[in-house]
Amino acid sequence: MGEIISFYSYKGGVGRSMALANVATLLAHRGRRVLVVDFDLEAPGLHRYFLSSFPRPRRMRQQSGSGQLGTIDFFCELSDLLSTRKDSPQKAIASLLDSGRFGYSIPVRSPTRSRAASLDFWSAGLFDKDYASRVHDYPWDRLYEESREVFTQLAEEWKARYDYVLLDSRTGISDLGSVSTVILADKLVLAFTLNEQSLHGVTELGRQAVQLKRSVGASRPLALFPLLSRVDEGEEHLNRRWSKEAARRFASLFEAAYGRGTLDFSTYFDAVRIPYRGYYAYGEKIAVEEEKPATLGSLAEGYERFLDCVLGERLEGWQERIRSTVKPIRMDGGLLVNFEKPSALSFELDLGHVVKVPEQLPAHGTTELRDIPINRMAWERALREMEQGVERATQTIQGTLHVFATMPYPAAVFLGRCLDDLARTRPIQLHQLDPRTHTWVPFSGVGVSAPEATGPYFHPLERVIMYSGPAVGLAIEGMTPISRASLSQLGLHVNASIYHLQPRQRRPLPPRAGAAVVEELRAALLHLREQHPSAPLHIVTSAPVALLIELGRLLPPSVYKSVTVHQFEPGSGSYVPVLDVITREVVVAQKPA
Repeated sequence: MGEIISFYSYKGGVGRSMALANVATLLAHRGRRVLVVDFDLEAPGLHRYFLSSFPRPRRMRQQSGSGQLGTIDFFCELSDLLSTRKDSPQKAIASLLDSGRFGYSIPVRSPTRSRAASLDFWSAGLFDKDYASRVHDYPWDRLYEESREVFTQLAEEWKARYDYVLLDSRTGISDLGSVSTVILADKLVLAFTLNEQSLHGVTELGRQAVQLKRSVGASRPLALFPLLSRVDEGEEHLNRRWSKEAARRFASLFEAAYGRGTLDFSTYFDAVRIPYRGYYAYGEKIAVEEEKPATLGSLAEGYERFLDCVLGERLEGWQERIRSTVKPIRMDGGLLVNFEKPSALSFELDLGHVVKVPEQLPAHGTTELRDIPINRMAWERALREMEQGVERATQTIQGTLHVFATMPYPAAVFLGRCLDDLARTRPIQLHQLDPRTHTWVPFSGVGVSAPEATGPYFHPLERVIMYSGPAVGLAIEGMTPISRASLSQLGLHVNASIYHLQPRQRRPLPPRAGAAVVEELRAALLHLREQHPSAPLHIVTSAPVALLIELGRLLPPSVYKSVTVHQFEPGSGSYVPVLDVITREVVVAQKPA
């Protein structure tokens, strides 16, 4: 017989549906027969993970409008069979499940497997014009009062057909919530974030759920599994304080519910938590389809670790499993990318491990990367070293990845692309070398608090050269001015309109100002995309390296087909194309006349 696992959160936005989608995908790849059912009928959203409503790269899904029925349709037809045909609950349920009209078979990918696995998915219902009225008018109370055995029979039928049935429950506390979270479920996942509303809501629901399950005469008590989600690893002090409070409240809940208070929840919440990663805040992505669970600090690692706990018994094995397989200490590490002249760089941080790129800087330093004509072999070697270095850092550093970089501008933008592609699962903090003090200062990323607002850093984006060609250019200035003559020459050379982003003052960026300046840069890029939606982008710059790394992270290949970064050639006073950071191709250009 299978198991029914319900996922509950007191409020929305805590990652409940995302957790369910990832756990279901992991189970499917372990060869289990999996059914996913969306019970959040008033605010359905699980279909966004499994059914395509817009094109997604490399993901072939069913279309949500293909006519298959879902949860509310099942219960409407079930009530009709019970009232008009007087079928027994077992016969009515079996006939509906055998009809093939409910749900979809969904392929789910894995980064470690060549073939997709599959799972079955029920959406909340057929999303036609009558969907809202069907949900609003359905008599759940009457069904429970007159045919209480329906829920027991449905659970038994599901468990006979599947190894695992995962239910996405609605938020809050409601009659429908009781059906999915308690009556049908063997195990209840309580997803929460570290704030008072979320924590109080799930612990109170957990207490009520255990009591309700016991009152309906269940043969086994309802098993509770807390899931700490969307953990911002930057605010360490608040993180520790709230994690300690969560451990105290769940220990009290378990002692009241089961008469046992021996579980070490402090260790559990250190080891079993889902970190917040901004990449997954955009769109409904399934992390375990993109990341390997072996990647330290990734969402995939967190979901796999949680699944291992859920597949155990109610209480037994949690502590031993965690203590024997998990090291909750998350040591920060550094990524030093130095293509400039050798220098003694010190860090005022306790870094457990530092990955160097290149591992040993040649005596000539960066001269090969500044050669004109472009030294293609040197650039390709440097790009390869950066990709490999970011991958090594991702595999070996478990905590925050601190990035320190000195390099030519095109390489800095490329490093940003590598970090977005290979280290998006890792909390990242960028540091900038302060030219006045020759020390590293935090620039942007996790744990970097912004200084008091002093107004915008850049002037509004200005178009300074206008051509009718298909391309667009963006000049991003730092302390060093970029001449109009060189921009005019660039516009003529690539047949592009040129936009200029100038700082309001010729001064270094203040420490910790990166986040605000990155938002200004993001706004400028959005404006260019609106004005030139499909144009190839050419970039010239004299901005700080850390800002250019952030620029690289703002240039996803899903949006940009070509972004060429140019390098200044002092002999001619012009800009030379060096690298397309989207296609990762070195541009071979002759020395300007």
